[in-house]
Amino acid sequence: MSCDERILFKFCTNTVLCSCIKCVCILRDLNGGFNFRFIAVSSTSKADECTSSVLKMKANRTPKYIISPGFPDSYPSNLNCSWRIEPELMDNNTQLVFQFQSQNLERNDINNCADYVDIAGFGGMHDVFCETSSEHIMRSSLKMVRNSSVTTVRFVSDFGGGGSGFVLSFYLEDVVEPCHCLNGGRCMNSTCICKKGYKSEHCENVSVEILSFNVSQKSDLEGSPVTLIAEITDVYTYSVQWFRNEIMVTNASTRYKISSFPTANGTTKHILNITKIYKRDQGNWTVSASNGVTRTTRRVNIAVRPRIRLEMSPQYDFSIQSGQNIRIACNVSNPEALKYLVLRKDGINLTDAKNSSYNEIAINVTNVTTDNGGVYSCYYSNYSESVQMSIKVTITEKEQIVCRNETLNGIDWGVTLANNAVRRSCPLDQIGTATRFCDSHGNWQTPILVNCTNKAFVNASQQLTVLIEDGTISDKTKIEKTVNNTLEVMKNLTSSNENLSVGDLKSSIDIIEQIVNVTASSGAKLKEKDFFKVVDNVLSKNNSQSWTTVKTETSKDASSVLKSMDSLSDEVMKGNNSNISFTGESFDLIFDQINVDEQSIKFPASSDRMKIDTFLELPKQESNTETKYVAVIYKTISDILPTNADSKGMQRKPRSSKKETNAVGKFVNSDILSLSTKENLGTLRPPLVLTFKHKNESTELQAVCVSWNFTTNKWSQKGCQKNSSMHNETVCQCNHLTNFAILMRPYV
Repeated sequence: MSCDERILFKFCTNTVLCSCIKCVCILRDLNGGFNFRFIAVSSTSKADECTSSVLKMKANRTPKYIISPGFPDSYPSNLNCSWRIEPELMDNNTQLVFQFQSQNLERNDINNCADYVDIAGFGGMHDVFCETSSEHIMRSSLKMVRNSSVTTVRFVSDFGGGGSGFVLSFYLEDVVEPCHCLNGGRCMNSTCICKKGYKSEHCENVSVEILSFNVSQKSDLEGSPVTLIAEITDVYTYSVQWFRNEIMVTNASTRYKISSFPTANGTTKHILNITKIYKRDQGNWTVSASNGVTRTTRRVNIAVRPRIRLEMSPQYDFSIQSGQNIRIACNVSNPEALKYLVLRKDGINLTDAKNSSYNEIAINVTNVTTDNGGVYSCYYSNYSESVQMSIKVTITEKEQIVCRNETLNGIDWGVTLANNAVRRSCPLDQIGTATRFCDSHGNWQTPILVNCTNKAFVNASQQLTVLIEDGTISDKTKIEKTVNNTLEVMKNLTSSNENLSVGDLKSSIDIIEQIVNVTASSGAKLKEKDFFKVVDNVLSKNNSQSWTTVKTETSKDASSVLKSMDSLSDEVMKGNNSNISFTGESFDLIFDQINVDEQSIKFPASSDRMKIDTFLELPKQESNTETKYVAVIYKTISDILPTNADSKGMQRKPRSSKKETNAVGKFVNSDILSLSTKENLGTLRPPLVLTFKHKNESTELQAVCVSWNFTTNKWSQKGCQKNSSMHNETVCQCNHLTNFAILMRPYV
């Protein structure tokens, strides 16, 4: 299809008619481009004659056209043309279709047509068609459908000028059965086009589908692993959620692992692995898939069989002198069949062991000899797995060295062979195991009670452990209630004027860490001042002796509390709280917000600097940054923090004698100052200035400005330098933010 080049150039802004075939080109100037529209009408399938008598035309499946005289130029005035359209085939399965391919007529006003096309049985305004906008030129209208019957078309023009006219096509087509589309689907060519989220012939089904949902074991033993697998398909992107008894579980759990992988048939398998199943896992497990519009779920029920629990009496290994009597018993809780309970010695069944009650089997031995010593085991057979526990019995002779029976700390420490450690249950008000060593001379060493904890601490820790294990971060109400109830209990347990026991102190450190972890992973809000009060109590000077034991017997130390405080501070700064302050016996703290290029930070704040001897000051910074910050001064922690430091720059010269070497050593000699910001300030310009009062004055040792490195768990000089130092005060400058102090070490 082409136009004569001279004519196209000459009439580039007008309608151009190509003489080769009926081709109309409309070219418009669009600021450097043009819009090109055309229609092509075969001369054998058109009628552009206009007579006073009716012109008959046959309609079949090939489109035919009625064209206004003169199209695409203006049509003449005073026209009254008629066309009679007769379908070649007239039945109930065929319909007659009319469709304007172009329309541009004259209108008197918005309500009246000057020129119009009248199609019997149809009509626009006042039952006629008279579109005037150029947007309808060479642009198809919607289909107009009649049953297969004779239809008359009229075109009338008045005495005035006209537009470009019209092109009206007509043809026969099969009657299209109406679609019955559900859920917002639309019908197109007898087919339902479904909205997102739906599928099937009438859009009656959701598109996301869980094809299968299986569990490795619907009834399994407590503590065993369980796997749930759901096979899901959808043409749209979808998300999957897992629920245990209507509570959502996530990968935040330490027991649950959620994963997925595509299959060869185009579906995806979604997997939930439970490393250990507990009684609380019993019930409905639900997998839910959603594409944002529709959701589908499947459920499966899991039953959990409780694990057999055995207890032996005595509970721990013990020694007994020859000639005395012993009784060894085995007790089973939740027994399935008592007849499967067996007592053994060194792997051999004791046939003389008797059932003393419905859930206990026991053996009594009188006048014991060395032959009665050995390993006694309680064994439960006929179970899905072997369940047993053992104790070792040592028979001592009179000439052997032993530690004598003694009661200490509410614990009976029985006769024990020298060079042996023994375990015993903690006192009645505590849970756990105490240990004690009997040395080679038959002397008892100090009991180790670090694993003996008040029941209230254990219960508080267990509630937090469940939150962490189950990863129930979606239930913020439950988390906040549990955390804040725990803080209230901890506040009361740690507020006594008496020192915390070693076990209670260790449990307190663990619980503080658990609270921070749960809060950080869930976004739950805790009562900050209750948390700070618990930390203040834990860092109390009353607990100094217990802190010393905790450092010696466990991997915990006061730096664990520093880390928890830093982590919680990060979470608090993410929230809406802008101003929080706390003043305690062990530390003072403030949360605030500033623009660091407009204001400096001074902490602790006071109008009289003479009353404050340890403080920090961050001068106005070069960067234009508005940020929240937290500043802390720890007043009691210096004695319980580790003194180990990065080796670089911290070595001392060898001394001339062993006595001199041991006479001095590194120690923290100031309160701890801490500053952190929500926004990363990078390298500080100007640097942070810290002024420390010495807790102990010394002329033999020099002060070193240090910061705590949580990665190495050591003090580090990196980024800090000493500005000035006297026997009772040191001023430091540091180019970063963290926890700071001065460390005393020998001169090098």
